[in-house]
Order: sequence, then C-alpha cells, then structure tokens
Amino acid sequence: MQQKQGASLVIQGLEHRYGSRSVLTLPDYRVGGGEHHLILGPSGSGKTTLLHVIAGLLKPSSGSIDIDGQALYAMNETGRDRFRGSHMGIVFQRLHLLPSLTVTANILLAQYLARQPQQSRQVQVLLEALGLGHRLHAYPGDLSLGEAQRVAIARAVANRPRLLLADEPTSSLDDANAATVINLLRNQADAIGATLLVVTHDARIQGHFEQRLVLEAAA
Repeated sequence: MQQKQGASLVIQGLEHRYGSRSVLTLPDYRVGGGEHHLILGPSGSGKTTLLHVIAGLLKPSSGSIDIDGQALYAMNETGRDRFRGSHMGIVFQRLHLLPSLTVTANILLAQYLARQPQQSRQVQVLLEALGLGHRLHAYPGDLSLGEAQRVAIARAVANRPRLLLADEPTSSLDDANAATVINLLRNQADAIGATLLVVTHDARIQGHFEQRLVLEAAA
C-alpha cells in the first residue's frame, strides 16, 4: 500500500476563552507534513484544549486551524466529524475502550464509525505488530495498563490517518513503559507516514522529540 504523506498544520491567532478567562493563546504555529512535535506545558496551560481544537472537537473563540490548506472551522460540525474520521487518529488520555467489546471489536468499531472498511485481517496484523497477537479476543478489563495503551494506539492508527494526536499518553506510566509508548507512537506514525503531535506535561519524553512547543500556564 502506498504510504500517505503526513498532514501539514497551520495555526494562526488562536485563542480560547471560558467566559472572560483565556485558557489558551497561541499566535502562530506551523507543523510540516510527517513531522513529530511535542507540546509541553504545566496544568492550566491549555494543552488538552489545544489538542481538542486541532481535532475539531472544540471550536476556538478566535483564530484559525488549517490542515493541508483546509480551514477546519469553515466546515460545519458534520463536516468536521467526517474530516476527523478520514484524516485523524487520536489517543485520548482516558482510553475510552468499550469494556463489552473485545480488543479486535474495539478497533473494528472505530473503523465503522469513521466510515472506513472493517478489515479484520489488517487489524490482526496491526495488533500482532504491537505485541498483542495473544490478546485479539481479550476484553479491556483483562488487559494491563500497558496493553490497553497499545490497543488505544492501534485503534488510532488503524485507519492510517494523516494526523496522529496523543493526549498525555505517558502520564500514568513508569519510565520504561513511557519510553515504550513514545517509541510505539513514533514508529507507528512513521509506518503510516503520519504527522505526530503529542501533548503532555511529562518532561521525561522531551529527548524523543526535536520539535517542541512549550505552553505557559494562563495567568
């Protein structure tokens, strides 16, 4: 399969407010296609808000987000949902694996919701590559935290997104597992040609990224 080119991202004049309180200010920021960026900042700096804005889940108070020249917030909500499903993969801080579905079924459901073909064999190959071949029919409640994290990564990359987003993927992990997860994210992004953005307060993983943006806590 031909590798896709990662999505480019252009942020201009971005601000988000709750009432009169500004929780995120980012004048200008650019990410080239296929690059890996780390967005660091303490609690209250707007990291997760920024990720949700980039994902099209939270409309900013002002400013613009362009992904491959497409103005994200010029679309209506339905359009953004479709764009997200076809262009993005997201690893949330809370993994949101459905406990009543097996590991395989969780990933097939993500393909279905994104209006993508459900490809059981492709999912199996992906899970095997992530060291989860023995967990295809396990339920989320039977997984270790590290295994659940890998399933969430598999779900995020299953549709070969052009933009891969991860929110605090290492915050609850020890040093060894944190390094493993970051390497998995980077390797999977490279394997599918995706642009990677990781937002975190975890300074342990700075050395894995040459491109870094540091957000300051809102005053």
